[in-house]
Amino acid sequence: MQTADDPLTRGIGDQQTPLFVRVSWALINLILMILDVLIMLVLLVTYLRKRKEAKREGNRELTVNDGSAQDSLMDYDYKMNDEYMRKEKASKKRLWPRLLTILLAVASIILFFLFEDMRLPMVYTNQWTICHFVIFVLVVACAIIARFRKDSDEDEGQSQAPQAPQTPAFPQYST
Repeated sequence: MQTADDPLTRGIGDQQTPLFVRVSWALINLILMILDVLIMLVLLVTYLRKRKEAKREGNRELTVNDGSAQDSLMDYDYKMNDEYMRKEKASKKRLWPRLLTILLAVASIILFFLFEDMRLPMVYTNQWTICHFVIFVLVVACAIIARFRKDSDEDEGQSQAPQAPQTPAFPQYST
């Protein structure tokens, strides 16, 4: 049994727990955070502008009534409904990269303001620069995916148009 005189059971005393000490903030982290937010805003604005433009275009096309017969009007309505549904589906397909970009930009803002104190001296990098860089790479990847999906959706819309039947380059004569 150990007693109070034993050197192994000596008390530590009244010491304070050391706190996390920040000595500086990183300029690269601020730049990466600003770039994340700018990319997110560009993606969001382009998405909203395209969606508003598509709705305006759809409303304009619906108000044009060039057919007098009821059957042609119904066909026109079905065609417009199908076109609207196709555009709506493509629009939702392009939404997830933008939503992920918003989440990543918010994470970057939180990470910066949580761990950087701008009252301290500035340095170029610190231990959080790698996290900010990973978030930036993910935001850029989401922006590329959103852009690629936009281009591929437009290509799909063009490929669904009726195509003329192909004729052989050289006519074949029967003998």
